[in-house]
Formats: sequence, structure tokens, C-alpha cells
Amino acid sequence: MKLIKKLMILFLLSTVAFSQESHNFEWNGYGQFRLYKINNLSEGFMIRRAKLWIKGSVPTSEKFSYKVMGIFTYNHSGYFGLLDAYGNYIFKNGYFRFGQQIPEFSLQREQPDWKIPVTERASVINRMIPAAQSFARDLGLQVHLNLMNNYWQIAGGVFNGDGANLKSHSSANFLYSVRSSIKINLAKNYTWHIGASAMYRYADRYDFSLIFGKNDLYSGNDFRYGIETLLRLNRFEIQAEYISANFDGQIAYGYYLHANYNFTNTDQFVLSTEQLVDLNEATIDDPWLKTGYNHLFAEHNVKLMVSGGTQFNDNYSLTTQIQLFFN
Repeated sequence: MKLIKKLMILFLLSTVAFSQESHNFEWNGYGQFRLYKINNLSEGFMIRRAKLWIKGSVPTSEKFSYKVMGIFTYNHSGYFGLLDAYGNYIFKNGYFRFGQQIPEFSLQREQPDWKIPVTERASVINRMIPAAQSFARDLGLQVHLNLMNNYWQIAGGVFNGDGANLKSHSSANFLYSVRSSIKINLAKNYTWHIGASAMYRYADRYDFSLIFGKNDLYSGNDFRYGIETLLRLNRFEIQAEYISANFDGQIAYGYYLHANYNFTNTDQFVLSTEQLVDLNEATIDDPWLKTGYNHLFAEHNVKLMVSGGTQFNDNYSLTTQIQLFFN
């Protein structure tokens, strides 16, 4: 495994030297560097994440493209692993994707973390999307359709269901997912996005500890659905989602809502609330209220984010983060 990681790092870094000589692919990446305080228990500096990727079209064929992405983050200790490794077949009204990828489920999960107005995705997204235990990635096939002049989008996929970066697939049951969304143009710079997602799999001793806690592995039906909306009113945006999961009658659910106002082209104020009611008796399910300020020094290439939140009990958090793109 260590050899594979070293080879992957060398492969990603070697593209930097040759990227200027090729018209078929590009490379980029970014790092997020953070000063944090959580309750009165911990504080310090951390690398929240650092990503590096290459993507491009297959030589002599513009209909095929690819992407390979690696990430450095913390999982007890420093960890470098593979995120994306997929190919696309591009056709008139969409694309067909095969390989290790994100199963389309949830609006905020599809939005890149370098672009969202909050320092962290909501807990309901991080812990209740289909592949939450493996960096939101799974292995499989997915088709994405853009219909009605890109106003209507549909994505459907079939995946292994037990996550990404596994040495071997150990289940005979697939994960099936579907997501559909519609964009309505109300006026110039005024749009309304609405959508819904659903997924199903039969879990055979799967690790859902992000929802259940450190209990026994779960076996049984796993059905989840979500609804999403995003209202853009020029400089003002409101985004919200609700997700529910049914594990043979055991229900976990949660939501988030955030509003952000761009009072200049480089300054943004954010107010958000979220709640996750999971199946772990040890967690506190009270809602969070959070606020934040973002400043773009060079668009998203150099961005400062400051945020704080509380559950109105002993739990609170404070975060300052700098984001830097490498190319």
C-alpha cells in the first residue's frame, strides 16, 4: 500500500513538469490551512486538506476525458489517498462516467469545497451521503444528462456500494442512485434551483459508524432520499437541504440552511443553521447556529474564511482558514 501511494504521488507531481508541453491535459491543486478552536478541549493549526489533480482529454479523441485526483488530509495521522480516478465519454446531451467517482446525491456534495461559502459541509452531508465512509467516492458507472437547454439535469448510477480504495469488493449487492434537478430563470441574475436525490442498497456488514457510532457492522436495507433548493437573488443566496435515511425502520435525518450576502465583489457574509439526528446515543443532536465572513484576495485562488458556531450548550467552534491554489 505504501508503494502504491508513493507511485501515485510521483505520478501526480510528474505531470507538473510536462503540463506546459501538452495540450491534452492540465494540472492544478490547492491547500486549505486552518487555525481552529473546538470547545475548551482543543485548538491549534492544521492542514485541512491539500488536493492535486490532473484532467484532460484522451489524445486523438475529444469524446473521451479523464481525471485523477489525490488528497492529503488527516485520519488520526497524515494520510495521502486517491479520490477520483475516472474516465468520461462525452456525448451531445451529457456524459457517461466510469471508475472511482462521487455518486451524485445532494447539492452541497456536488459543489466543490473550495467554492462553498462555509468552511465545512454540513454534518448531514458529510455523514449521510451514500459513500460518506470513503471520502464520498465509490466505484461504478454513472450517466449524467443535460436536458431542456441545461435547465433539467438527471444523473443515475450503479456502484459497488461498499466504498472506494478497497483492495477487493466484498459484496454481491450494488448501490443504485438517482438525482434530478431543475433550474428556473426568474429574471436576470435571479434563479431558483430545486432537486431531489434517492439511493438504495442492501448492506452486508457495512461500516456506517458515522451514523450509528462504533456499533456492530450493519446488515439490512439502506434507503436514503434528499431534497434540495438554491435561490439566487443577485448578491443574495439561500441554500437548503433535507436528507433522511431508513435502515429497516431506524430513521436518521438532518438538514442545513445557509444564507450568504455578497456586499462587495470580494466580501461575503454567511449565516447558517444545521442539525443532524443520527442513531448514535453518544452524540448531541441539538441544532447549530453558525456565522462567517469570507474575503477573496484573488477570487477563490487566495481566500480567507473566518467562522464560528454554537449549539447553545458547551459545544462551540471557531475557525480561520486560508485557501491557496497552486496553479
